[in-house]
Amino acid sequence: MAIAPQRKHAKMTLQYEPEADVLSVEYARRTPIDHAMEVGNLIVHVSRSGSPVLVEILNASQFTEHAHALTHRRLSRRAHTQVRP
Repeated sequence: MAIAPQRKHAKMTLQYEPEADVLSVEYARRTPIDHAMEVGNLIVHVSRSGSPVLVEILNASQFTEHAHALTHRRLSRRAHTQVRP
């Protein structure tokens, strides 16, 4: 299985697995995972204290397409509602 390169931002790591279409967002690399909860297309792995450690987004390509469309619509609305001189 080919795994795309990781991108690090502060203490967060993003990794996309194209063959599985899963986007992983790791918040706390060295924190042990106690359990996981599945919520729709998300699997949230949490620590013993209940803090999220890792979030896996299943069907990530659909998720990102939907997020992009929503963002584009909101930005378009803002551009049309701004007062122009």
